[in-house]
Amino acid sequence: MSEHFLVKTKVDPSQLVRIDDAAVLETYRDLHATLSTRAGADVARVFAEPLVNWGNDVSAMTVSWYTDAPGDAKRLSSLDAATRADVEMRLSAALGKARVLIDDPQVGRLVAGALSISGVNDVLVVGDQPVLINWGMLPADGPTSEAGQTDHFRKTLGAFLPLTAAPVLFATGARAAPPAPEQPDSAAPDPGMAEAVASAPEPVVDSATSAAATSAPSAMAGSVAGQTAAADTSQPAAGGGGGDMAGGPGQPPDDDGSERRAPIWPLAVLAVVLALIALWLLLPGTRLFHSDRSEAERTLEDSARDMTLRLNRDLEERARILEAALEGAVCTPDGSLVLPDGRMPDGILPPAVDAPGSPSETGRGDPIREGRSDAVVPPDPARVNVPDAPRPEGADSGAEGEETSRDSASLLSVIEERTILVVAQTPDALGVGTGFFVAPDLVATNHHVIESALSGGEVFVTNNDLSGLRAAEIVVADGPFEDTLADFAILRVPGVNAPYFELGTAPGSLKLQNVVAAGYPTDIMDSDYRFRQLLEGVATAVPDLVVTDGVVNTEQAVSETRSLIIHSAPMSKGNSGGPLVDTCGRVVGMNTFVREEAFRYLNLAQANSNLLEFLSSAGVTPETSATACVPQVARVSIDRTDPGAGPDGASDGAGASE
Repeated sequence: MSEHFLVKTKVDPSQLVRIDDAAVLETYRDLHATLSTRAGADVARVFAEPLVNWGNDVSAMTVSWYTDAPGDAKRLSSLDAATRADVEMRLSAALGKARVLIDDPQVGRLVAGALSISGVNDVLVVGDQPVLINWGMLPADGPTSEAGQTDHFRKTLGAFLPLTAAPVLFATGARAAPPAPEQPDSAAPDPGMAEAVASAPEPVVDSATSAAATSAPSAMAGSVAGQTAAADTSQPAAGGGGGDMAGGPGQPPDDDGSERRAPIWPLAVLAVVLALIALWLLLPGTRLFHSDRSEAERTLEDSARDMTLRLNRDLEERARILEAALEGAVCTPDGSLVLPDGRMPDGILPPAVDAPGSPSETGRGDPIREGRSDAVVPPDPARVNVPDAPRPEGADSGAEGEETSRDSASLLSVIEERTILVVAQTPDALGVGTGFFVAPDLVATNHHVIESALSGGEVFVTNNDLSGLRAAEIVVADGPFEDTLADFAILRVPGVNAPYFELGTAPGSLKLQNVVAAGYPTDIMDSDYRFRQLLEGVATAVPDLVVTDGVVNTEQAVSETRSLIIHSAPMSKGNSGGPLVDTCGRVVGMNTFVREEAFRYLNLAQANSNLLEFLSSAGVTPETSATACVPQVARVSIDRTDPGAGPDGASDGAGASE
């Protein structure tokens, strides 16, 4: 198994190129062995190793791609012109060596099937090594005709390996053999030659043709000329003689009896034209493929790969520290794992981030520390308490008018009380999203959640504490994101005095901090009985809130003033406008959208800095907290002399040290 992870892609089984009902993707071992022994190890390394998860009725098929080449992976299209040209030469040379195997009766179909990728972004570069992912596939909505497949190939690997038809046609047998050249009427066929031609095996590309096929796109003219010359010399002359003459079959002799040679100046002109085109394509700023995406979308796309690589390195470091911290741990009969000092795995932390606001009392450099929100294992919500403020006096809790007074509460209860379902209703449509209280009667959500109600619709909110639908008023909105790089709205819920979130404003990076995404994703709500009742008009029916956990992967700037938080807490449609909460119960961002790429999902929240700016412009001053998150995680104690003893909870406060 290759050591270095590249990416994970989501695949529709219909994309797979198949040979005799077997997906080419499943034949990696045979493909790798064939290419290594017959084309060279450098050719075999071009094809990334797949690890396939075929999925089921619930989850989609995915493929994780690996390579032996060390280093960070980059898209070929992201490289500068000079570096890209060098890598393209390497890729073209490697694919040229693989091309000769297509005509092999034993392995030709296998190699041909692999020489098809789903899109232009499937060419990666690791160091100086070109690597292909999503090979042996066609696009999900890809071509089915021979012409369409050939056109798709020319737009992908065809730039590095000129072929007359898409390789997938070789693999499936859909491509007809080229017709034999016609004999001119004036030349009688030589019986001996006819017999030799009839018994000849399938043609194999010779070394001259192979060398021509391995040239880079910038030298495509030489490839065309080489292939033309090889094709011309492979045909017998009209009189049956072999020879190495340049003229085609049936060329009449000159007056002096010598064969008349075809002029070569058209090929020379073609070579110059193609070379100029290739040089133009290599100029910085030249677009090979048109993009109609917005600047913000392109920025996210270009940086997503770097974000994934950084996350992988962080996870490797977490795994190393976890292994070191488990020395002396005890596994109790009830399945709990307790560390030597009474901590459970959710107290094991990675190295401290050297950033302002990191609490020094957490024991920087100690692999086992407590009191930070970036634990390797997210804290068990049952053992995490958070401050219950802010909760205004007389705040709604349960039945309307009931008052409570609490110093602290569980993380889950704080999230459930302050997060609400948002329903935007118009005569023609019903939109569902999420919001959260930032003041006793004010709710923050996304512009796109209530956008349909901006011109004549109604907005309602509900959660378990509100005990039914409440009408809400749209105070102000800013969006859509594609136009303003903002997606915010404020709702007022008259007559409500609800507990509300603090917004975290601690300096420093949020990377690796554990976070919780809360909301009402419609793909889960569709199976919620109370949600169906609500849609049928039962105003008191309140669906269950959905919470997912993850870590902050990175904080991505999309402009000089706008930032997004990319995190791993799963979301889907309906989570829009919901809170992204740290393990101290504070909102650190507003969940806004999910980007589904060919080989990854990105969960994105708008940063608190932009949310605070929007609230301030609307005259809203929310509660904020500028301290680093120090979750209150209870410790456990066990009797190590009793092999049958289980853990007993024993809280010793937030961030306590031995």
